[in-house]
Amino acid sequence: MSTMMRKWRLGALAMAVLVAAGCSHDSAREDRQGGLFRAMTADLKGKVAARRAKSEGVTAPDPEAMAREALALNQGPLLFSTRENAGTGPAVLGMIGENGPMRTYATPQMQTLMLRNGLVVGTRGLGHDMMSAEVDEVATLIHARRAGTGARVIRLLDGLGTERPLPLTCTVAPAQTGAKYSFAGRDWNGTVMAEHCTGQGFDFTNSYLVTSSGQIATSRQWVTPELGYFTLQVLRP
Repeated sequence: MSTMMRKWRLGALAMAVLVAAGCSHDSAREDRQGGLFRAMTADLKGKVAARRAKSEGVTAPDPEAMAREALALNQGPLLFSTRENAGTGPAVLGMIGENGPMRTYATPQMQTLMLRNGLVVGTRGLGHDMMSAEVDEVATLIHARRAGTGARVIRLLDGLGTERPLPLTCTVAPAQTGAKYSFAGRDWNGTVMAEHCTGQGFDFTNSYLVTSSGQIATSRQWVTPELGYFTLQVLRP
């Protein structure tokens, strides 16, 4: 991830609590002070890069300004998204569909993210999309802020356009309690839950800030091998 993309993250503290959770396979025992220091150092580098870009005539988008404007112009549920390994900036997505625990959010260009209780279970319009995912076992642990092991299955298209399952075994554990931060005029606090998944040669760690009510306020989720990680922030539930 480029230093400019780090600037576009949700801010030092929100980024820190998620990145600190994802830096280790055994997140519950990670040296959190070191993780926080690394994350805040990365954010500082991002600010330096943003100043350099501004001096060269390129202005990095202000995430909070984007979020506040979107909240003022839209009445429905909103999601703020940043794709880490892309050369594009952050995006605000509005909810365009809801069916029970399933929600579909879209950009004005109709790039969509499908979430089930806050976990990404599909994408469209991004290229190399996640076709679907089964996340119920890990979602139960994450929302309850409880440690345990669960299955996750991600379905992807192969080179011939055939849908293929990617079965994964995931370990969920609390990584940080009492996490707090503010974004776009709203305060959030909760427990950071880390979900470490392995299978078929893949190894990644998702992290979620879960409130006392079980809501996922912000998260860093691996989507597909090509799309990589997305950071998602709830602007309006």
